[in-house]
Amino acid sequence: MKRMRRKCKTLLLAVLLLIAGVIIGEVNVSAAEKEITIDSISVKQDSFNGLWQLKFADANYTDAITKISVNDTDWEAYSFTPSMGGKYRIRDGAVEFAQKSYSQTAALKNGDVILITATGYKTLAFKVAIADGKLIISQDTKPGDNMKLYVRLVGSFESALVNQKGYDAISGASTNVTQNKNSDASVEVALVNADQKPTKDDWKLLSESDIRIKSKESSVIIVNHDDASKGNDSGMAGVYSVHDGSLTLAGTPANAGTYDISVSITDEDGHTATSNSLPFRVFSGEETLKDQLVLSNCTKTADGKYMYDMEPWAIKNFTDASGDQRVTVPADVKAWYGSHTSGTYGELGYAVSEGTAQKQTLILPKGCNLTLVNMDILSSVKIIVGDGAKLTLRDSVIQGVVEVQNGGTFSMNYNDYGEGEFLNGASINGQLILQDGATLENAKIYSNTNNIANGSSARHNTEPVVVVNGNVSLKGKVFVRGDEAPTGTDAATGKSYTGQRGLKVNGTLTLEKDAVLAVFGGGKDATTSNGGTAVELNGGTITGEGKLICVGGDGHFGEGGNAVSGTGMISVANAYLEGGASVSKSSTPGKALGDNVKLAGTTNRNLIDGENVNDIDYDNDTYWRDILTVPNLSLYPVDANAPGETTEPEKPGETTEPEKPGETTEPEKPGEATEPEKPGETTEPEKPSSGEIDSNTGKDKENKTKTTVKIKVKSKKNASVKTGDSSKPILWAVLMLIAIAGITRILLLRKKN
Repeated sequence: MKRMRRKCKTLLLAVLLLIAGVIIGEVNVSAAEKEITIDSISVKQDSFNGLWQLKFADANYTDAITKISVNDTDWEAYSFTPSMGGKYRIRDGAVEFAQKSYSQTAALKNGDVILITATGYKTLAFKVAIADGKLIISQDTKPGDNMKLYVRLVGSFESALVNQKGYDAISGASTNVTQNKNSDASVEVALVNADQKPTKDDWKLLSESDIRIKSKESSVIIVNHDDASKGNDSGMAGVYSVHDGSLTLAGTPANAGTYDISVSITDEDGHTATSNSLPFRVFSGEETLKDQLVLSNCTKTADGKYMYDMEPWAIKNFTDASGDQRVTVPADVKAWYGSHTSGTYGELGYAVSEGTAQKQTLILPKGCNLTLVNMDILSSVKIIVGDGAKLTLRDSVIQGVVEVQNGGTFSMNYNDYGEGEFLNGASINGQLILQDGATLENAKIYSNTNNIANGSSARHNTEPVVVVNGNVSLKGKVFVRGDEAPTGTDAATGKSYTGQRGLKVNGTLTLEKDAVLAVFGGGKDATTSNGGTAVELNGGTITGEGKLICVGGDGHFGEGGNAVSGTGMISVANAYLEGGASVSKSSTPGKALGDNVKLAGTTNRNLIDGENVNDIDYDNDTYWRDILTVPNLSLYPVDANAPGETTEPEKPGETTEPEKPGETTEPEKPGEATEPEKPGETTEPEKPSSGEIDSNTGKDKENKTKTTVKIKVKSKKNASVKTGDSSKPILWAVLMLIAIAGITRILLLRKKN
């Protein structure tokens, strides 16, 4: 019995030990720390809130997190959306970090090592790599990355002159708004693996990249190229814009010389890089065009020609003081740039008094096809376009004279590549002179001579914008407009100045087949009292198979300008001639033809004398007002109506358009209304016409019949039509009243009886 009890106790003890072992084992298992693997972590990007979101396959993990450190620095658990480095947020089973920092504390960056401590879990350590807008994690725990930073400067700096003010005139430093910008340089960066070189696609503007630089450890470096020991003695400082990645220069150039400009940057990851250098030249202002305009200072292009970027940007001296002030452009120079920024001009020459002959001459030799871009040619300069040469103006201003000689060609504001198109920006404030044998082709010519000062002096210029001497050819489409009248009284007339004349012909101007010449006298604005003449013939002739359009300037307080004045002949295929209006009842509007201008009988014509108007109908006006476009040629219709005889109109307001021979107009019957089909046209019985018109009477010289007169009215009002039978309605009304009275009396008598 005792033995049995002893066996039972032994058995019980064994069971208890077994149970205890199981329990202890379970406790030990439960007490073991769990492990989060790298491949169980997913990364999402919340672009709207600017967050990196790390999610874990173990849904309980984020609740157990007690601490997160980045590069051995503890970050703060945050209850709001993190917008800076040093903070994180746990929300919806994810750990969230800011993608970018809006404070001095950096957000997560490439090469950061993150350690996460959580209760019941092994410490989680991993490294982040950020590239191309993506965050990738790895098991690497060594801080830093294997990336290399590159930086470069692209573009250029325009040269400057000693004591030049406002080189890059910055009007708003915080936004880099500029009024005058001569710098065209930008900072570009690339971040690639250390064992690789940047490709074309790797380079980005610093302002558009994800790289954040440390401003205190980054700088713009300016060094004297010829003597590095002088450091930066240029007087200029570099200004980098975080908004557009541009690098500009501020200050006043102090010393002539060449300076190397570069940048050195350090990003928040500790990468450093130094860029290439761009040259910046400061000139004394005493340089000569003869020394500067040489092929060694030009850039050769693929076609074997050259481009000249004028340096310095202002050259006043052609040669030294003792030399002949004549310089010839190398024949192989095809383009001459004052700058590469529209509205920023290079300057050649200097201002001379109005009416003073040009003292400096720039010659284009045979074979030179030169385009001037962004240049201001001052009034001391005459440009001669020689035989076999061509000059084209783009975004450039002529303050002096351009003289095109025999065999030379001139064009402006026109792109002759491809299908061709008219451009804007070039003007002639001086004068274009076309000598015998010259050619004018595809040009939009307008003047601002009285609105832009000649140096510091206002002009009083009414001389023609374009002058033709000898036999000159015109090709394509050419548009010419004179400027508004200068301020003051013309000593020659004792009246207010007229608007500037458009064209003067001393010789013969031939319009080639399908060519169009449209000329407008000055008189667009109310500042012009007396409108300018469009074309003045000085014993000259305009002929050829093209179309001539002439519109005189409007006189806003005085006389309108003539379409064509002077003495000479018009014998083109088609002519639209319109005198300028006068916004004054006491003044004289302009004529289509001056008294001594003949119009060939072979010319189809539309002759319109100006009128006295209350105001200008700008919506229906034929004046070329907007120089940003070309005139709408549909506004200038001309019928096939050449009379066959030369006409010499003398009376204002009357044109000569005889009816076809054999056509008559029967008189209307008495009491019938006559309504002309066209405004301003009257009909009278006619005999067969000889086609020869008396300029004094407007009647056929042989049969004495009056021709049709067409008058265009710039400001139109509806006129009532008088029919001639206004008495009939009154008669019928009286008879009706008598009848009604009679009927009423009869009815009353019947009722009484």
